[in-house]
Amino acid sequence: MTQNIAIRRLTEADLERADQIVREAFSSHLQISPADFAPGHDLAEHFWVEPEGAFGAFDNDELAGVMFATIWGSFGFFGPLCVSSAHWNKGIAQLLLSETDKYFELKQVRTTGLYTFADSAKHIRLYERFGYHTQMLTANLAKKLPESRLNAIDNILVPAENANNCFPLVIEESPPPRGELVLKLLSKMDAKDLSNAVADMDQLTNETFPGLSLAREAINSVPSTNGNQKFIAETLLVYEDGTLKAFAICPLPPSNAAEKSVYAKFGIAKSHGGTDDFDLLLRGLERYAQLIGASKIRASTNTARRICYQRMLLHGYQAEGYGIALIRPDTVAYNRPDVFVLDDWR
Repeated sequence: MTQNIAIRRLTEADLERADQIVREAFSSHLQISPADFAPGHDLAEHFWVEPEGAFGAFDNDELAGVMFATIWGSFGFFGPLCVSSAHWNKGIAQLLLSETDKYFELKQVRTTGLYTFADSAKHIRLYERFGYHTQMLTANLAKKLPESRLNAIDNILVPAENANNCFPLVIEESPPPRGELVLKLLSKMDAKDLSNAVADMDQLTNETFPGLSLAREAINSVPSTNGNQKFIAETLLVYEDGTLKAFAICPLPPSNAAEKSVYAKFGIAKSHGGTDDFDLLLRGLERYAQLIGASKIRASTNTARRICYQRMLLHGYQAEGYGIALIRPDTVAYNRPDVFVLDDWR
């Protein structure tokens, strides 16, 4: 049934159709209109971060399915994996999974994961056949911010090396006392500061899971000097007395969104800093939301990170939905109680 199917890397010309396929697949599962699924969002944005990990299944010249693989140093994940309804039950998903396995092997990534709907037995069985093991639930959380905190600075999302890049971070709670707390943005750093920041980020992630690195994702989100690169995300860095305590990578909100929100694709705080440093991460997200005039923060974390999950609930986050994480080989990776990480493998 797949004899006419060819797997190749996606190009920019394929992205409009890829976006349609992703919307069709998710809206079908959720039983909503494709137009109502993530309106205004670029669902093929993974391509801009890691184009070599974006694969398409082509039936002759027709794009029939898409798969996006992402590598964070020693850890990789894939998703979304979507096939157009006209090509369901033809073995295309298996072809895309096999191609992704080759990609992970080429990049020497041995610990990989994925997120899927917890109520989709069909998908879970498929991934289990490829060696993935079901783990704990992942909670997709959101926090509504009071309007009193909204104070947008219109040009904050416009990268500029000489722009202000030191935003005070005020912790309203009582002790313990903290040092000088500031929020900085990676897109506004000069080359030297950016290099130092990325090294600090790698040190922080490596402490949590050996080899874990978000450097490529962060750097690929910063606009190039020639202006040809698409600026797709901002990296927020929280410092205390000049020491990096936490950071988060947040894709830019759609300009036409009815409600502007901050979405943390990835966020991390020092594990040995306990809840104090994680609170700084959450406050940093709120400060950034204030700067861009966002009224909501969205973030996900695996419930195996129990303290992290419970702390978010205490900070006013509420679950919008749950999915299930699968990991290969059968290990927890960095889904541990002592880890303070926000991440979304979709």
